[in-house]
Amino acid sequence: MNEPPDIYEPELDPQPIEVRSDTLVLSTIAADPEDEPVFCEWPDLDNLEATTDRYPSGDVWVCRAEITDLSGLQDGDVLRATVFDGHHDNFVTVRWEVHFP
Repeated sequence: MNEPPDIYEPELDPQPIEVRSDTLVLSTIAADPEDEPVFCEWPDLDNLEATTDRYPSGDVWVCRAEITDLSGLQDGDVLRATVFDGHHDNFVTVRWEVHFP
């Protein structure tokens, strides 16, 4: 049976994130129990630089999104990443709650 990826970070759901600059960076670290490649989609974000890279150890993947247009974000917004192993029906949703100081 194919299982969804294990999420190592962030640990909280939703993970609070403070906006302290003109750029917001979201990242998640995951591994797949069957050692398949991990992918991330960012359904709440349009204008972003997104990468998914395999960590040098080989079994951990890092998904990263950099958002430079913060004009549409408000305090308390929840942003999501969908983390999956190539099977879209086998995913985990990771959430961040945006806070402006």
